[in-house]
Amino acid sequence: ELGILLALGWTPGRVSGLVWRAGFALAAIGTILGSGLGVVYARGVLWGLTTIWSSAVARAALEYHLGIPTLVIGIMVSLMVAAATMGLTLRKLVRRTARELMADGALDLPVASLPRISRWWTSLMSVVGLLAVGMASWAVAAGKNEPGLFFGAGFLWLLTGICVLRVVLRRWSRPSRCGMGSRRQTGFVGLAIRSITRRPSRSLGGVTLLASAAFLLCAIGAFKLEDSAGAGRPESGTGGFGLWARTALPILKDLNAPDGRDFYGISASELEGTSVVAFRVRDGDDASCLNLARAQRPRLLGVPAAEFARRGAFSFSELAEAGALTNGWQALSPSKSDVTETPAIGDAASLQWILHKQVGDTLDYVDEQGRPFKLRIVGALEGSVLQGNLLISESELIRRFPGETGHREFLIQTPTGREATVSASLSRSLQDVGFEATPTWERLGEFNAVQNTYLDTFQLLGGLGLLLGCAGFGVIVLRNLQERRGELALMLALGFERGYLVRSAFVENGTVLVLGLGLGIITAIVAVLPSLRPGGHPLPWTSLAGMMGLVAAAGLLSTAWAAWKAVHERLLDSLRDL
Repeated sequence: ELGILLALGWTPGRVSGLVWRAGFALAAIGTILGSGLGVVYARGVLWGLTTIWSSAVARAALEYHLGIPTLVIGIMVSLMVAAATMGLTLRKLVRRTARELMADGALDLPVASLPRISRWWTSLMSVVGLLAVGMASWAVAAGKNEPGLFFGAGFLWLLTGICVLRVVLRRWSRPSRCGMGSRRQTGFVGLAIRSITRRPSRSLGGVTLLASAAFLLCAIGAFKLEDSAGAGRPESGTGGFGLWARTALPILKDLNAPDGRDFYGISASELEGTSVVAFRVRDGDDASCLNLARAQRPRLLGVPAAEFARRGAFSFSELAEAGALTNGWQALSPSKSDVTETPAIGDAASLQWILHKQVGDTLDYVDEQGRPFKLRIVGALEGSVLQGNLLISESELIRRFPGETGHREFLIQTPTGREATVSASLSRSLQDVGFEATPTWERLGEFNAVQNTYLDTFQLLGGLGLLLGCAGFGVIVLRNLQERRGELALMLALGFERGYLVRSAFVENGTVLVLGLGLGIITAIVAVLPSLRPGGHPLPWTSLAGMMGLVAAAGLLSTAWAAWKAVHERLLDSLRDL
């Protein structure tokens, strides 16, 4: 149509202006509709945070507030991006002659420009690929568990893959090339591949859309934390313990000793095979993600570091003296303390997001005698049930706060499957001191719910976008086949069955779909390497596989529908236009 207008004497500026105005009107309608759906989505997320996701915000009351300036800014930015995109595209198109625009495949670049473009993209591909390898290699060699580095490396690998596909599709689109696009490729698969390389820009656009969306969904979904995954292992977030418990009043007897259990009337048979690790507590602010206020002086736990070291409990994401320590809990030994400083260990998430501290930083405290001292962070635990506290050695807590007698927090190791029985027995015997027990995986799930909820909201929006992208991909497939109605009609007249044409179109466009999803998933693996390394949290393989399976099924169904609809139209009427 643009070629016809130019052939009738319209100037390029007039043609581009007409098309730009029509496109801008459609963009405005879509932007307004999208803004309305965005408001609905925001209200839905807020409803979720007050109901099914209430644990992520500590069950705080939330109210929806619509900011008109924010809405207007979003609409204006979307329109500006749409206008700029249409302007750049039309500027390139109106430079063509009317004959080029009316020819089949006019939207693709001429073959004569392929060598220059291939060299440019090959250079870009090499630079981006080397940068990705450098980032990942440096992170691995330095032993850094930095998700940002691996995410960046994975994204660069995604760009490299897109550059590779662009060069390959451009080269294969040249009929003189042996292999793809040559005469020898005349079979069923060859026909499908030749159709893919006929419009390489359009095929690459579909691959890029699907690969980018799949990469983001897989990379984000991999950071979701599973509560019960490996919960029985000592290095997991539960430390290998089955119950976490606390009391309102301190317990002065050792619950592991027979006389301590007799003192509280605890049946030895009900606690057979059970061991208790008790903590002294210095009250302070809750520094976990369940506290919406900023913690100024976190609560202190006096822990038996030697017992944790013997058990190999929990995993460390970072240590101040990683090269000198064989076990992270040794950092709390009395020899590491002095008059003015006390070594402490915190949960990595609490340190980074709540306290805004890192290993090596200090916090100011005042002991029971009013003397100031500093806590120096010497280690960070990887996602533990002890989140919200700073851990110091029990002897150091006694020295700083001698008035904190007894123990008020406990981790209890139980035989597998007997958590409920042990909890009921201890709750009955220790009801006078306000004993309360919770399964460790359940308490860990309360902490993980915050991170998982935010990831769920992003994945929900991204998944919706990817499903819409798959539907849009089906529309593009239908358009491609509509433009080839004459070719399909000729093949039908020559004796090809409609079923053969449907299968060929399905393989052709299904290959583009699989290439896009495969490229996104493979590069996402680089982004989640910290989770695949020893000590990383287990990946939610089931949910990731289910999500990608749903997306692939939606894409293949839309492709099959488009192929069936295009082939089962009145194709023979199109022979008159050949």
